[in-house]
Amino acid sequence: GNWLVTRKARSMPEETDFRKPHLDWLSPDVMILRPDGAGDLLYEQYGSRIAAHAGFNMTGKKVNDFKGVLGAFYQSIYASIIADPRPVVTVHRLGNFLERPLWERAILPLAHHGTISALYVVNRVLDLDHDFNMISARAKGNSIIALQFKREPNGTITDAIIVGVNKAARDMTGRRLDELLNRSMRECFPGIIGAGLWDNYREVGDTRTPISRTITYNQDGMNGAFDVRLEPFRDGVTIDFCLATA
Repeated sequence: GNWLVTRKARSMPEETDFRKPHLDWLSPDVMILRPDGAGDLLYEQYGSRIAAHAGFNMTGKKVNDFKGVLGAFYQSIYASIIADPRPVVTVHRLGNFLERPLWERAILPLAHHGTISALYVVNRVLDLDHDFNMISARAKGNSIIALQFKREPNGTITDAIIVGVNKAARDMTGRRLDELLNRSMRECFPGIIGAGLWDNYREVGDTRTPISRTITYNQDGMNGAFDVRLEPFRDGVTIDFCLATA
């Protein structure tokens, strides 16, 4: 909100205007990246809470010090914002798929006399378990399964991993938690492909638009007609299902 207010009619706010409000309370969750004049970005500030979750502190280091896929991800995002200044929100993990935490970042470009002077990156650690429990508590007895997508570097969805299952879903599917959690949805329920559900998951993931349908599913240990609602959940979907009423 402060970024939009201080931008006025410009492509991005002046850094001095953006910093005028009292923003010290955000400092533990903020990184400040400053162009070094040689095509790289220097971490001028690396918030204390970010460092605590990451297990390292990048203050005084450069974005190019990150190697491999992670480094390429950061560099491509930051380069695109510098080329076309605009706020961007990303959600990603620090390491491999099953690793916690999951990071949400708002990247805000700021200027000095109209020329980009810094990227302010506001980080928030997402608690998937808490968010899933909140959804499950609102489910009113329905079965809930939460999926997070696995993607290729180009963004193509290759799989969906089960990251949350409430008791109603375990009872409905006849599976224990250890038979579902952190496993591939397609491996646990191969029938979803032929039933068109896999395509539905990907559509919701791409469009961020919920889908509701009634489906007869007589495989993978389940039998009956089910009312199913799919909704976006972080980089994935939630599956809210129950036996269809006549």
